[in-house]
Amino acid sequence: GTPAVRLIRIFPNAQRDTTANTGAGADGRINVMRLLPDGKLLIGGLFVLYNNQVARGVARVLPDGNIDPSWQTGFGFNNEVLAIESLTDSGVLVGGFFSQFQQLPVPQPVKLRYNGQRDTTFNAGGTGTTGLVEVMLEQPDGRILIGGSVSAYNGQPVSKLFRIFPDGTRDTSFQTGSGFSTGSIRAMALQPDGKILAVGSFTSYQ
Repeated sequence: GTPAVRLIRIFPNAQRDTTANTGAGADGRINVMRLLPDGKLLIGGLFVLYNNQVARGVARVLPDGNIDPSWQTGFGFNNEVLAIESLTDSGVLVGGFFSQFQQLPVPQPVKLRYNGQRDTTFNAGGTGTTGLVEVMLEQPDGRILIGGSVSAYNGQPVSKLFRIFPDGTRDTSFQTGSGFSTGSIRAMALQPDGKILAVGSFTSYQ
């Protein structure tokens, strides 16, 4: 019964934690959240403002609910963010409907440094994905699984799911063959044995 603008924190007993004061919150929907080791929270979605401060598409929130002023993305993204993955090297991968970051064209996924600026060494010279990145997942060895409605990466055919190295180059040892049917991958999880669970709108695999 109390206002909660798109983002709240609750205790294990489901009572609201009023120490996390998000204020005006995000002015549009939040699609994805990633909790960082330092307690900060990355959020991505279709918003322009967070707590009345410019944060187009992605923001980093302090444990008290306020925006993190040390995260400076400038103009931010020109469209909706669907996927965020926090990496062990403190970088952040971002994917979604956008085509620009800070008003410059970018391939997908794009990597941001811990300060919110783009890491241009990631997939340097690559054209990125053809199709939509909807989910990303870093494996314990640092390699990253990328899923969505993706049909190509850096000009090479892929079928909804592929894997890259930490520098953004494709890991060609991961071969899905004919891959997934029409549709997309919406979520993934790693099992303890290293196998991958994938769900989405597809109806067949290989």
